[in-house]
Amino acid sequence: MNTDYLAYNLDVFDAELSVAVNTTSEQGIQKIDISEAEGVVEISVRCVPKSFFYKTTANQTYVASEKIRQVWIGDRLIWANGEAISPLTSALYAVYNPYIGNMPSNGKIVNALNMTAYTGGFTNELQTSEEPYVWKMIFENDFSSDRQEAFEERLKMYAYIYLAQIGNLNEVVFEYKIDGKTKTLSVTSSDASEFAGVEIKSVGTDINLLEALVRKTELSNVVFGGASVESNAQVDFSNRGQTKEVLEFTVVNYADDAVYGILIDVECENISAHQSMCEADNRALQSGQNVSFQLIPEDFAKEIQDGSKATIRLHVMDSDGNMDEVQGEVYADLFWGNKYKLNLSGNSDEGYFWGQ
Repeated sequence: MNTDYLAYNLDVFDAELSVAVNTTSEQGIQKIDISEAEGVVEISVRCVPKSFFYKTTANQTYVASEKIRQVWIGDRLIWANGEAISPLTSALYAVYNPYIGNMPSNGKIVNALNMTAYTGGFTNELQTSEEPYVWKMIFENDFSSDRQEAFEERLKMYAYIYLAQIGNLNEVVFEYKIDGKTKTLSVTSSDASEFAGVEIKSVGTDINLLEALVRKTELSNVVFGGASVESNAQVDFSNRGQTKEVLEFTVVNYADDAVYGILIDVECENISAHQSMCEADNRALQSGQNVSFQLIPEDFAKEIQDGSKATIRLHVMDSDGNMDEVQGEVYADLFWGNKYKLNLSGNSDEGYFWGQ
């Protein structure tokens, strides 16, 4: 099953493992299969249509033949060498890119960070004719001087991740406007190594070093509270001057209590695309805050034309890890480049529903 539809709690001690799994899809869990080889444990979750016999939650314990070194669920590494791995670190680790010239792979790292929910859209310029290899991002939005310091600090954090996750990238340059005036910010591999406390090029393929870097940056692929800019974010990952548009969905939490995870599912022409957030450090989306999700054309299995009819569904996680489906559905006509605002109401005791 796609791991984006799973929420889990994991405990590992020596050779013993216990896992509790929740599925946020419309399926129930039939069986949890666990296998091992040389200290690496792989967990596979089998799902079937939800029924009285197959619920959305399941628990299992396992005793390995030797001390456990790593635990995987599907294609995601979630525990390694005695340390829990956050969803963001796991997602970044899965999209490591050795070559800056591979722009689609660069785009996967941008999407894992959900950076454009904070910065808005941008275009790319690459300098790969000779070293140092440089990736320049030119942002479309004009930012206020009131948030300049925080904005530039966050850009540095993003740059440290890019320099770790792109093997031969030597420098990241950001170009942006502050109150109409063009500014640039440059971050080098040396800067990133100094921040990380280790050689930055050793980080991208070492899950524990990457986890330490992600924690130090305090980045999340969830953008809270008004951090996202008010624009149609169009992001160019092609390196050919082609702009790929996005669909942006902002969920505003008007519920009575905090939310600890959200999954959004957008179904169009019998094809679904989805994104989820679930923070490992128990960070929550408080009442009154919002979170932005973005979908690009590649998230759908076929081309979705402007004006296509879509059905939007939402699941939310409470502080105990329980997943609740938001009552009802929202219908919308999709247009690439548009932003959609969704209001969440209700509470974990009486259920969640779409607000006005």
